[in-house]
Amino acid sequence: MPHHREGGMFNMVPRFGRPTLARLLMACFVVVLLLAFAVTPVLAQGLRGLYYASTPSSSPDRLKLFSPGNLVLTRIDGPVDFNWGNDAPDPAVPADGFGVRWVGQVVAPASENFTFYTATDDGARLWLSENPIDPENPGTPIINQWVDQGTTQVASKPVPLVKGKKYYIMFEYYENGGGAVARLLWESPSTPQDVIPADALIPGEMPYNPVTLSGTVTNPQGAAAGATVAISGAASRRVTTDDQGKFSMTLLPPGSYKVVAYQAGAYAPEISEITLGPGESKTLNIKLTKPVILTEYPLQYDRDWVNSVDNPTDFTVVTTDPAYDKASLPAGGSKVKVGNVTFTFPSTADGANNVVAMALNTFLVSKANYTGIHILASSGGSSGGGTYNGQAILTYADGTTENIPVSVANRTAAPTANETEVITATLLDNTGSAVGEGRINYQFIPVDPSKQLVSIGFTTQLSGSTVATPMMWGMVLESVQPLEPLATVSGTVKVAGAPVANAVVRIGPLTATTSTKGTYSFVVPAGTYTLGGLLPGKYAPSLKEITVGAGEKQTVDLELAAAAVQVQYPLNYSHDWISGADAPGDYTFGDTAFIAEQLPITNRKATHGTIEFLMGDVSEGGQNMIFVNGQFLPTPEANYSGFYILESCVSGFYTRQWTLTFTDGTTETVDVQFSDWCGGASKIEEEWKRTVNRHNPSGETGPNCAIFFEPRFISNFTKKLKSITLNPDPSGYATNSGGLFALTLEAAAPPVMGTLTGKVQGPNGPVAGALVVVGYDPAIHAQGSGWVVGTTDNSGNFSGSAPTGTYPVSIVARGSGLKPMTKTVTIEANKTTDMGTINMESYGSQVVCWLRSESVGQGLRHIDPKVVPDAQTQAFVTTPVTVGGREGRSGTNFAFDVDDNFLFRGKPTSQVWIRIQYYDEGTDTIYIDYTNADLSMGAGKYEVAQDIVDRTDTKTWKTADVALDSAGFYGTQELAGDFRIRSASNLTLGYVVVSTKSQITEPGEPPAIPKVVYGDLNGDGKVGIPDVTIALRIAVGVQTGTPDQIKAGDLNGNGKVEIAEVTKILRYAVGLITTLP
Repeated sequence: MPHHREGGMFNMVPRFGRPTLARLLMACFVVVLLLAFAVTPVLAQGLRGLYYASTPSSSPDRLKLFSPGNLVLTRIDGPVDFNWGNDAPDPAVPADGFGVRWVGQVVAPASENFTFYTATDDGARLWLSENPIDPENPGTPIINQWVDQGTTQVASKPVPLVKGKKYYIMFEYYENGGGAVARLLWESPSTPQDVIPADALIPGEMPYNPVTLSGTVTNPQGAAAGATVAISGAASRRVTTDDQGKFSMTLLPPGSYKVVAYQAGAYAPEISEITLGPGESKTLNIKLTKPVILTEYPLQYDRDWVNSVDNPTDFTVVTTDPAYDKASLPAGGSKVKVGNVTFTFPSTADGANNVVAMALNTFLVSKANYTGIHILASSGGSSGGGTYNGQAILTYADGTTENIPVSVANRTAAPTANETEVITATLLDNTGSAVGEGRINYQFIPVDPSKQLVSIGFTTQLSGSTVATPMMWGMVLESVQPLEPLATVSGTVKVAGAPVANAVVRIGPLTATTSTKGTYSFVVPAGTYTLGGLLPGKYAPSLKEITVGAGEKQTVDLELAAAAVQVQYPLNYSHDWISGADAPGDYTFGDTAFIAEQLPITNRKATHGTIEFLMGDVSEGGQNMIFVNGQFLPTPEANYSGFYILESCVSGFYTRQWTLTFTDGTTETVDVQFSDWCGGASKIEEEWKRTVNRHNPSGETGPNCAIFFEPRFISNFTKKLKSITLNPDPSGYATNSGGLFALTLEAAAPPVMGTLTGKVQGPNGPVAGALVVVGYDPAIHAQGSGWVVGTTDNSGNFSGSAPTGTYPVSIVARGSGLKPMTKTVTIEANKTTDMGTINMESYGSQVVCWLRSESVGQGLRHIDPKVVPDAQTQAFVTTPVTVGGREGRSGTNFAFDVDDNFLFRGKPTSQVWIRIQYYDEGTDTIYIDYTNADLSMGAGKYEVAQDIVDRTDTKTWKTADVALDSAGFYGTQELAGDFRIRSASNLTLGYVVVSTKSQITEPGEPPAIPKVVYGDLNGDGKVGIPDVTIALRIAVGVQTGTPDQIKAGDLNGNGKVEIAEVTKILRYAVGLITTLP
């Protein structure tokens, strides 16, 4: 394949004898020719290929993959027509785990519609634009096939091109493993489908003028062979020195760099800082002089990953997968040496624990200047698992943290680039049959020696295989000075003098569960701690203040006496992730579901140990899960010591902090983690139930999947809890989709409650089966928020217990066709609040959203982001405009959410009709994207698109109707919505209608938007101290604001009321400032 590798050059040095007239004439002739041809420079043919090396992962993060530190080669490729097979594209590029970004321009040979194709193994994305493409924010690709796959050809929609015009093009590709194919093709009425020829391509420029850093590393013995040199700053890269101690890094972007060189297990790091200008080359000579001290860390092993032919079921790590055969491992207590580093291998005796979970685990160390951490680790997971790609979180005494990338290979795969294979052992399944070999690998984690380290933690999986389960077998610390010995705190937890198993004990950030004999043990640095223990669901916390010295072994027993009260939370379930054998496709979340018959749920109740849970409806059409997305959960006021959840994650790991708000306005955050349902439990989870297989619409399919039990504990248990906010994972679906199945709170005494009663009436009489939800207003709260008081009976009546306080109360009648009804109600302790008769009106056959300076929806909501945290959100920002004599909103991406009462996600409508009003100016094609009821859902994962093609340019308002077949409106989070409307160029919309009938009625003019008086939260037309009080209560979470109150108090436009805004309202109320906002 023709290509030109950049970086080399040659010089032509003409050699002339004595000049003659003929030679002078010839020279002049050559000069004239050169000048003539210089008028029309010859353009290089092809695209610029930028090749990046990266750790293999499924569907990698494109910005991480194509980061400057990974760039290893640039060349001109023309055409893009490669079948590398199992070989590397170039010696500088790995055969597996690389990506290519081709950039440049394409010139069409004719003015007609062209269809572009990518044929790749693995993933591909393709962009085409009349304007330069920004790799950081390229917009919507015309082809998006960013998945692991065999060679697959994917077509774009036809794109109109003009003959001879240059269009910017960017083609991104990644190779994960196995064969490697990348081809770029096109087709038009006059152009047969074929690879785009090189003469139709113009290469783009290098994104920067690259720099080179090279040098030599030495130690007192001479050349430091195998030393590591790592840089961070403008780019990050890590290399190893050769036998002469030399290293070189090329194709780096200009900028400032921190350079760290070290020899793991031998010499401490030397650190320097440099700045490299465009095109500069720099040589460093680095001398390592400080020897290190190695200290083995006393891990508290908590899991067993070793079995034997005689006892094949004797292990606890994902028991449906194989374990390491004891006979093929080093003996327990023997020494395993890796270079200068020595590990003591853990016990392999029957029943002994020998590994500790890494994900979300924390290890306290004696405060000192460390230079590195040496670990022995391997990764597994359901059905084999994959590589763990996470980070070590290093916390220093000055409060700063440092995140170091850590990769732990699957035990059946080759070590990652950071690892060295140390042990190979036989794997036995739970019948004692050998099923292959498993590895245990070594790796080194560098630490900043200029700071004092206090703890080491590990994140959950950040990319790649979602089922990876990393386990650690040993850890050795490397420091520049002797370490103060760690202390051991151990003891027994008792009830009425008898040891109790499965009690939870905490000290600092560490948590342990007592053994069958009631014992626990911690390793901690010298210091003063609060030690606490409780028995989930049975006994409230018992606390002791202790002080331990360096190297001290202290025994502290805990006696539990105060009984705990369990409060099963009645969740407002919004999704279905469980299906039965009679209807395996009866679910609305993800592309597969849990098998109902295998889950231990009886009459909507389940248990885990001593904890009881209230579950959702697992019958056909029932809802049984909440997609975690910022839900607000009011709680009955009580002193809670903890909460327990049943959870799982459909793809990846949901890792976030939930916010607890207390009645005094203070808050506390609690870390939570939902592991991938196909993976193993993290350090803070236990398996509740692992099913054999899972359901797709055709029936059972692999692999095995689990719902996890997760205990979380509240530090401020002396305060009364008011609410919990389930903060969404910033990554969103489809990589971090947390599913909550049940929540139980644990209190020291029964909570204070009130009673709520009433009747719900519709146009045709009583409304049966409607949910009455406290603390949920669909206009301001995420779907799934609130405390469910109960369900209306056949007479429309309801009665049930509810948290005390002032809250919005909504009537949720999904699929009823009735407009939602929300009222603000004050519920008092030990009293009955009667809401009377609540009348609900019918939507009729359609809902509408008018897009104006402030969009107005009646059953259809325009999702208009107020806060823009990332490029995806930025793409959905729209601008109010007035054009053609009326208001509208302008943008390229619009997301819409249909009210569940009108169209219920759990019951997909076979057909709906959508009418859009748009201003016809320069927009040729409008796309309506949605999810088919038979396909999987996901934020941005819209499998079906209907097009509106209008190539006129009348500069008038028009309407167009589109029928959507088998529409599945499963939007689950902000920007996901139920459907999207988009275009390649700017689009102005006036209104959108969704109808269940083909005959759509013109919606007319929108209702008037009430004028917002900023600061007037009580609606009396002025701003005073009462408004300040309301704003403060909303800001600290003591009161839930109504939509009008939020609008009045939201001075900065982020959709909420915050303390800074309360301060401004107060200053305005007392006359210190004259205007709001």
